[in-house]
Parts: sequence; C-alpha cells; structure tokens
Amino acid sequence: MSKKFLLSILLFLVTSFTAGCTGESSDYNALGNYKEVEMEQVIIEDLSGLKELELENGVGNVEMKTTDSKELSVKVKKSVKVSSDNNAKELLDITDIKTFRSEDKISIKAVHIDDEKKDIWKLKSEKYPSSDLKITYFIEVPSNISSLILKTGVGDVNVIDGRGVLDIETGVGNIYGKNIIPMKISNFNSGTGNTEIKFSDLTESDLINVNCGVGNIKIFIPKDAECTIEKEEFMKEKTRELINGGGNLIQIKASMGDIEIEIE
Repeated sequence: MSKKFLLSILLFLVTSFTAGCTGESSDYNALGNYKEVEMEQVIIEDLSGLKELELENGVGNVEMKTTDSKELSVKVKKSVKVSSDNNAKELLDITDIKTFRSEDKISIKAVHIDDEKKDIWKLKSEKYPSSDLKITYFIEVPSNISSLILKTGVGDVNVIDGRGVLDIETGVGNIYGKNIIPMKISNFNSGTGNTEIKFSDLTESDLINVNCGVGNIKIFIPKDAECTIEKEEFMKEKTRELINGGGNLIQIKASMGDIEIEIE
C-alpha cells in the first residue's frame, strides 16, 4: 500500500471522528433526538505573582492568548447533547469551572458545583455515560505567566503570543501556535491531529519537542535563528540539519505523517 493512499485513509478517519466530537451545535443529530443545550461562564482573576497555568480538558477546544493585562480572563461555553432536557439541565447545572491556586501556580478545572473534589469528566462517565459534554475555553493570560500546560482529550489547542515553558498536548485534535517564544524545554504532542507552529524567537529555548502520532507537522522558524533540527517522518530516514550554524535543538517526529519546515 502506498504512503499517499495510507495517509488518505487515516486522515479521512481522523476527520470523521473529530467532526462528530467537536462539530457545531445543532438541536438534533442524525442518530436520533439528541437535543443540545448550552451555558456560559466567565472567570476574571488577578494573577499578579503567579508563574504557571494548567488546564486539562476532556472534550472541547482551548484557545489561549497572552495579553498585557494583569488579569486572567476565562470565557467558557459548556454544551451537552442528551436525549432528555431534564438530564441536559442537570448535567450543566452541576458543571462548574473553578480555579485552584498552589504557590505560584493556578489550575483551571471542571468540577461538581457543590463538591470541587469531584472531577466532572469522571462523574460524567459514571452517571451520564450517554451524554455528550463539551467545554470550550477562550483564555487570556497576563505576560507574567511563563509556564503553560494545556491538554485536551478530544479538541484543538490554539496558542497565540505564547511565551514560556510550553507543554501542549492533544489526544485527538490539532495544535496551532502563532508568535510562539519557547523557553527552556517545551513540548507539543498530538496523538491524532495536525500541528502548525510559528516560532518568533528561539533564543531562550534549549529544547523543543514536536510529535504527532497520526498527522502532519508544519513549523515556521525565524530566518536569523541558530538551531539544529532533527526530523523523523513517516517512511523516511531521520535527518539532522544545522540552521545558521546550528544551536538550540528542535526534535520533530511524525510517526504517520509529513513534516514541513519554513524559514522566514
């Protein structure tokens, strides 16, 4: 079987699966009378003195942007598809987004509104297994946050103007990055999905790891960057390239996909 044909099959399956999980809202789907109900929530907090932010989302997209403000802004859209309006309202009513602080770190979690120790994703799978809960985050963080951990089970992660130690991961979903300034060791990992990242400065980076299980990778690098790129892609030999004499290491691996690098 040719590489092109095999990738076409895999990407078709990925597209079909993710479309079912993160598609646009509708009152009823083709599989039956599943009504979708939505609720919104907003969180505003002062993050002065904090350095790290963490968010792990079960199903739903995450978009994060760095701003000049000292405040954290989190806009959340919660939606669920169930066969009963009562069940939908019950699940949404108990789903609450809360922040938790520990030293210089803040974590954003979906929990039970009356018991913050109960993770909503675990509760959903146990008590509401037939429902289709999705939580979408639009986050603005102040520039003093220098470490970001953003993870989704199913959903895209989009980071704009991100600067710091970055740990971005999707199980099924794409990773996008624009004007990214990585520091120290940063990781971008997607199980199934494409990755496209535009780095604007690499001088503060020691090591960047970019990995895709099934999907393509596209990386943009500044023309004056001094870096060493190690590539390992589907059905090709591993390569090592020195840019402007070499320097900070970028390791890129696409187990079932292609890698494209642009210098600009």
